[in-house]
Order: sequence, then structure tokens, then C-alpha cells
Amino acid sequence: MKKILFLISLLVSVGVGALLTYQFTDRDLVPEALAAPPEQIDVSRPSAILAVRSIGRLESHSMELEKIIEAGPWGGNGFQEAWYKDHMLFIANGTVIAGFDLKTLSKDSVVETDSMITVNLGKPKLLVSRIDNKKSRVYDRDVGAFNSADPHLESRTRARAEAVLRTAACEAGILQKAGEDGREVIQNLLEQIFVTANVDVTVNVTFETGRC
Repeated sequence: MKKILFLISLLVSVGVGALLTYQFTDRDLVPEALAAPPEQIDVSRPSAILAVRSIGRLESHSMELEKIIEAGPWGGNGFQEAWYKDHMLFIANGTVIAGFDLKTLSKDSVVETDSMITVNLGKPKLLVSRIDNKKSRVYDRDVGAFNSADPHLESRTRARAEAVLRTAACEAGILQKAGEDGREVIQNLLEQIFVTANVDVTVNVTFETGRC
């Protein structure tokens, strides 16, 4: 009886060892019944609408920007470099859109005389900013000899990148360009409407200086 139990234990050990060998060496050799099931993404569950609102805005100017961001601890003496260095160069790519919130217009925004209509669009503002996660990437990363890479450094840098790109767009004059483009769009639209209606009137569209 002891010999039979010994043989059974030996066979079980060999079988488990073979499965572990298959698992960690060549997955193609694992029998289908014992292999991990394929990954699935189920999108059949119903969606929940959390909020519905009217936008009422004019997106008049868009900028795609790219900026290199340095992140992580680096510098210092040789000891600090070896134990704490985690220097990452991250290329952030994204889009910032500016324009006007037309819902803020009031009766005072339109001044009409016998021969002229003046429309004040107000101040242009940043309406949308988003990071393109496909184009944004880690360009280079240098970790100290006795340090390990921070697994959350990239995610924190991506979260900061949107604000960095908004600042870059402001420095590039996106609000002024959005104001000029928005004025041109609205003026051309109103002029075409009055021409079609055979109304002889001068259209003057203005905007105020916006700040980020």
C-alpha cells in the first residue's frame, strides 16, 4: 500500500511540475483545457447618462501643442544620484481649443442703430484642453544605480501635462487668435444673412481682451 501511495504522489508531483514548466516556458504547449481563457471586454451593459446640458459656445481657434516635460528627482551629489535619481523626459502632446461662450451674451451685447449693428462677443476663453495619450510618451528615463523606478511618476506627469499645455497655448496667444477668428466668423455670418434678406446695414463685431 505504501508503495502505491508513493507512486501516486510521485506521478502527481511530476504532473504538477510539468504544468508549471509549460506555464513558465512555452505557453503554446499548454493544453487548451488548462490554458488561461482569452481576455474579453464586455460593453453590453447599459450606459448611464450622468448629465445633459446645452453647450452654446463658439470654438473658434484650436492649437495642437507638444512639450517636453522633465519629471522626477535628480541632481545632487553622487550618493543622492545613486539612491534617489529617477529622471524622466516626457513628451506631452495635446490640443487646446479657445472661443466664446455665447450663452453669456445679453441684450446689451447687441447695439442697433439705423445703419449699423454692433455685436460684442465678450472675452474669449479656453474651452477645451485634452492630452493625446497615443502621441504622448516617455522619451527617456534614467534611474539611479540603487533606486527603482516610481511606477506612478508617468501618470502624475500626464495629469500635470494638460495644465502645462494650457499655459503654453496662452503664451502662444491663443485667446487673441480665437477672438479674431470668432469675430470674422460671426461677422461673415451676419453679413450674409442681411444680404440674403436684402437689408442694407453695416455689421460691426467686436470682442474684449481675454486672460487665461
